[in-house]
Amino acid sequence: MDPVPDEISNPASADCATLLSQAERELKSLSYAISHDLRAPVRALIGFSQALKEHTAGTLDSTAAHFLTRIEESAQRLSSMIDGLLALARLSQADMQIVVIDIGTVCESINRELALQFPQHKPHVQIDKTAKVAGDPHLLRIALHALLHNAWKFTQGRNDASITISAALQGDVVTLCIRDNGIGFEARYADKLFVPFQHLQARNEQQGLGIGLASVQRIINRHGGTLHGEALAPGAAFFVSLKSVSN
Repeated sequence: MDPVPDEISNPASADCATLLSQAERELKSLSYAISHDLRAPVRALIGFSQALKEHTAGTLDSTAAHFLTRIEESAQRLSSMIDGLLALARLSQADMQIVVIDIGTVCESINRELALQFPQHKPHVQIDKTAKVAGDPHLLRIALHALLHNAWKFTQGRNDASITISAALQGDVVTLCIRDNGIGFEARYADKLFVPFQHLQARNEQQGLGIGLASVQRIINRHGGTLHGEALAPGAAFFVSLKSVSN
């Protein structure tokens, strides 16, 4: 990957340097608190619930056993949510190396990985191979992987599954569109798309932690870009605008 010119190598405005530095310090402090102060009681809750289950094996009625299982499951989910918060914090703190990125090449590589992950799923995938942007290769790959993973996951079950990655250039900005004809989401929930731990009603059957799109937004924001999603009938489209690099 080629280095980019100095004028586009740092998307953050110099006028915001002080505020960004302060925000980074606060974020590191919060991350430390989450990692050290919250993990211990959650680990204890998981450990004691498992110990209690073993100690009372065969002696609890079905209702009590169900309640104990729900406690353990909730504690495990809380632990996963803490991990998710820390992952989001790391994305906001990671150093960035801005280089020229060939979007088509990255998307092709990700799709090969997803084809192995979803061996029974055969969507028709089209990739625009013209776009080159200025960005951090590691972070942008995480963002694109999250968007494409959702497209693959939510088009499962469709015989005519289709995923399209297109690019439109306007001035010095390229807008990528990742479009699918899958489950989609209801337009009235669009404001929750990028909120951590939020799930859209139409996708309840396949929900995870709900941090994938929140991670994408943080990465795109760090690049000085924009991100938004649109509900389709059927499917969804996500638009990512980034600094373009001429061929």
